[in-house]
Amino acid sequence: MHIIRGQGKQVSLVAWTGIAANLLIDGRTYHSQFGLPVPLVENSVSRITGDSVAGKILKETSLIIWDESTVAPFIALDAVNRLVKELKNDKNHLVVQLLYLVVISDKLYQL
Repeated sequence: MHIIRGQGKQVSLVAWTGIAANLLIDGRTYHSQFGLPVPLVENSVSRITGDSVAGKILKETSLIIWDESTVAPFIALDAVNRLVKELKNDKNHLVVQLLYLVVISDKLYQL
């Protein structure tokens, strides 16, 4: 994360809960970072647009680190995937690739 930020690139750190987000450097909940509603349902969409400040920041984001991703429901990951693909105009690739999204989980093993 520090290496990528040192290169002048944008890094977003998100977590499922507010407590976990507070433990991250500049961390936010995924609801806040990606403009998703609470509660999240299967057809939920983000309120972030490509012209908004948040949209411009997400377009420039090189790395998303999602802490405790195993706690997040699939619909949350899917909604973020759809949002980032729309903002980056990339309909061919899943966002859940190493270049776009790094998922960290302390539930499967201890790092």
